Amino acid sequence: DNFQLTYPDRRFEDVYAGALWTTQLAANHQLSVRLDHARQVSRQSWRTCLPTVALLPEMFDLWRANPAYANAVLAGQLPQGGTPEDDVLALRAITTIQALGAEAAAPRCLRANQDAVQSRLDLELQDTYVFSDRLRVVAGLGLRRQSGESQTFLGGEQTSSVRWVFANLEYRPVQRLTLNAGGYAERNSLSPSTFSPRAAANFNVAPGHTLRVVLSAGTRSPDIQ
Repeated sequence: DNFQLTYPDRRFEDVYAGALWTTQLAANHQLSVRLDHARQVSRQSWRTCLPTVALLPEMFDLWRANPAYANAVLAGQLPQGGTPEDDVLALRAITTIQALGAEAAAPRCLRANQDAVQSRLDLELQDTYVFSDRLRVVAGLGLRRQSGESQTFLGGEQTSSVRWVFANLEYRPVQRLTLNAGGYAERNSLSPSTFSPRAAANFNVAPGHTLRVVLSAGTRSPDIQ
């Protein structure tokens, strides 16, 4: 930042671990379980000396409502063009600054940080069944638990969970044509449930030459990380 006294060096620590267990229940039936864990730690702090006015809660409330108003007040100007609520917050901030007098410009030194810890644990079960040379199905379900911890960005620790089920059917009516149909349903503690369908056709025109047509829809879920 413009007031920093030391360099904001960043230190990383990443840990990843995973395991996959597979068993053959029959010649045409396979079951697998996958477990993954990831943890990322980022430490970044620096010493900075800000003017007292920048640390006032009244200025924070004003900046959250209208950053342009906050910048105008910091520049010693009277902001205009906002909502009546913005005007009330601006008046409150200006009154507090005037009450402080010269102290409003006095520096306040502190140690700022952008520390963050992220962790994620995934458990997924997948079942594969081959009915014949022309038809097979893959289906499964999973659970994810994830968390993020940061006083700066999250005000502490926040957690979320995700549950999902999926299935895909593959059918080969003739040797050169393979059809796929499937879907993925997800329930996220941060958002409404979603369903993503997918259909595809693969036509083998010639050896080494395949024409593919795919129709699908997907949803990106929010993430605290």
